[in-house]
Amino acid sequence: MKPKVKISQMKKRDLEEVLRIQTDNNLSSWKYNDYVKELERDSSICKVAKLENNQVVGFAVVRILVGNDENNSAEIYNIAVDKSFQSIGIGQSLFDEVLRELRSKKVAEVWLEVRKSNSQAIKFYKKNRFSKQFVRKNYYQNPTEDAYIFKLSVD
Repeated sequence: MKPKVKISQMKKRDLEEVLRIQTDNNLSSWKYNDYVKELERDSSICKVAKLENNQVVGFAVVRILVGNDENNSAEIYNIAVDKSFQSIGIGQSLFDEVLRELRSKKVAEVWLEVRKSNSQAIKFYKKNRFSKQFVRKNYYQNPTEDAYIFKLSVD
């Protein structure tokens, strides 16, 4: 059964749990101050998914890359869900909220990179209409691995 989850703006007080989820999911290792800087950017969208008891169970970090007024793009840096709450729609709820905000800011396309071996994320992004654009050879380290670059045209 899917627990009741609220998507809200990420705050500094959420960062300890965000860092735990990041580590548990083997994501690129942002530090506390990296998230603080992202929270301070006007061009960033930082969301958390919280249970009714305020426990953070997921997060998303996206940055709008400004182009001309009608061709802004954005890059998804991370979407992650606590391992014990995966595959029940929380990641989708985070993504849907981010996409609503991107549409309201007239973003035309969304980009991301994902490890070639991250089949769960690739499946999620394909389900959400992202298409693979190209491969960056040996992009990731520890272990060395290719990155798939995906794009979504926002309509």
